[in-house]
Amino acid sequence: MKVISKIPAFLTRPITMPPYRWTIFLVFCGTFVGVLVFSGWYTWFSWHRYEQDSEYRLTLESDMVATVAQKLLDGHASGLRFLAVQLFHF
Repeated sequence: MKVISKIPAFLTRPITMPPYRWTIFLVFCGTFVGVLVFSGWYTWFSWHRYEQDSEYRLTLESDMVATVAQKLLDGHASGLRFLAVQLFHF
């Protein structure tokens, strides 16, 4: 008597697409697109904030330079007025 071992059913079925393959693919693509969109938004937001911050700092520094230059020029003008008074008295 010959003994034939039984082959499991999952080995005899034809190879087909795994179940939920499209669902997993769509979840992957959705996650990937979501990450790209979030990265783009965050990059734009960070650049916009950096631009505003740089503009504020530049305005602040240029105001300080203008104030110092104005005080320096006022000091020179005062010295020149004093010199003019001294020269015209003689």
